[in-house]
Amino acid sequence: ENVYKQNIEQLDKVRTEWEQEHIKTCEVFQLQECDRITILRNSLWVHCNQLSLQCVKDDELYEEVRVSLENCIVESDIDYFIKTKMTGTQPPEAIGYENYYSREPSRRSSSPSQSCGMMKRFSGLLHGSSKNNTEIATPSAPPLGMALQEITERTDGVYASIFVNEEAGITSSQDYRVLYDYTAQNMDELDISEGDIVVVIEENEDGWWTAERNGQRGFVPGSYLQKL
Repeated sequence: ENVYKQNIEQLDKVRTEWEQEHIKTCEVFQLQECDRITILRNSLWVHCNQLSLQCVKDDELYEEVRVSLENCIVESDIDYFIKTKMTGTQPPEAIGYENYYSREPSRRSSSPSQSCGMMKRFSGLLHGSSKNNTEIATPSAPPLGMALQEITERTDGVYASIFVNEEAGITSSQDYRVLYDYTAQNMDELDISEGDIVVVIEENEDGWWTAERNGQRGFVPGSYLQKL
């Protein structure tokens, strides 16, 4: 009986301690839950305030756009664009036809193409030759001693004269294309081949021009060159 009594007392003591510990634990859990709810509420509050502030700014910007749209007049905007971007009230003139094969140079041409006294011979097909004619006339190099003016005067029905640069003594460097092969005959002359690009240093009146190619300089016949 004494043992039973002691066990009952021990059980009551343990139960009392457990109840006290349980109360403390519940209080801790309650504090944690209060903190959680407080943090969540504050976060949502701040987020809503930020969204509200952004909405206010957006509404102000939208209001500015609406005011601008109210002041927009389609007809006035089109008239303003036409006045600031217009290129003229008249359409451009039509391009007139100019005969490339004409013997007489067109005075209306502002920048006629210049050649070095060369005569361009056209194919016989341009003058009504038969289809069986397979021979095509090719340009031949003029004699070296022939003057430029004399070359331009020697034209016939199948030749078309090309304008000659009569301004001699030009010292500005210009690029020319070689039309015919030429082998230097003297030490002061320059070898050139068809298709080469040379730089003309000086155009002399005697028909011999000072040209430079690949660092070498010498005299070449001006009638063998064509300006690029």
